[in-house]
Amino acid sequence: MKYPWLFALVLFVFILTAGLAWWTARGRGWGPVTWVANTAAMRRLPAFQKERSRSRWTMAGATAALAVMIGAVSVSAGLPVERRVEHPKLASRDIVLCLDASGSMLPYDGQILRSFQEMVESFEGERLALQLWSAQTITRFPLTDDYELVSSVLGEAAGVIDRGYLGPEGEYVLVTPELSSYLEGIDAPDGQEIASLVGDGLATCVMGFDNMDSERSRTILLATDNEVMGEQIYTLAEAVETATKADIDIIALYPAVGGVLTAEGEQLRSVVEGAGGEFYDASDPGAIAQIVAKIEAEQLADLEGEIKTVETTVPRTALVWTAWGLLAFLAVAVVRRS
Repeated sequence: MKYPWLFALVLFVFILTAGLAWWTARGRGWGPVTWVANTAAMRRLPAFQKERSRSRWTMAGATAALAVMIGAVSVSAGLPVERRVEHPKLASRDIVLCLDASGSMLPYDGQILRSFQEMVESFEGERLALQLWSAQTITRFPLTDDYELVSSVLGEAAGVIDRGYLGPEGEYVLVTPELSSYLEGIDAPDGQEIASLVGDGLATCVMGFDNMDSERSRTILLATDNEVMGEQIYTLAEAVETATKADIDIIALYPAVGGVLTAEGEQLRSVVEGAGGEFYDASDPGAIAQIVAKIEAEQLADLEGEIKTVETTVPRTALVWTAWGLLAFLAVAVVRRS
């Protein structure tokens, strides 16, 4: 309540006015009691007792309705408020989930997507996007804070990949028509040979952020095995440098088999950590918890000195009770007059 003293004052004035009115009525209307003889039989009549009972009930109802109305008006006068703590930076963090969907990553993508889905449950206020890439990039959803949509798409993608990956065959992988249709657009155009362009995929994810001139925290969660096939426009190092210049943090997830890094994994780790990013083993069950902890720690640092309390007046409830009290009082008055 913004003005509790005004609430107390209005309530006091109501009570004082009611007391003075009662005292005045008592002084004017009540004198010496005059007893009327032979009325005992009348007071025992059913009609008299019914009328007396109705009078008492209507008086009690009117008093209760008046009390509710007075209380609600007093609360309205005190201006009830709703206080909430706002974290301006919390709602200004953008995260792009940048997933390598090339053939070599398909055995791991389903679990990584479910890990992303699990991660979303820990977020509040961030915007997220999902981009899948191999030779080219497709956007499954742009930056959004619709977590129901995010969770649904991540779950759908994980299911399609898990059901659709049938295993390797030479330098290719076998997939179902459903998965092939779902990933349409990530392969090289015009039926060219297969490609996995890690640097270009990351560079495209950098372009997935909007409002680059606004002050926002930006993070890319890059999941890849860093196995490059084909001619790239950007090397991994150049793409990481592009992200760093745009003040975008990179968190890399690498599917290490048995915890062992290949030469590609070592390179990914070296380049990302060399630019100030983070590197995690996607097969580590604790990786997601560590990533969430890192993001939350960054949020706490960002929020330091940025927390503010916002007050919003919410007189609606008190006004509703005032209206109900008035209606009840009028209803009792109608019943009493009938």
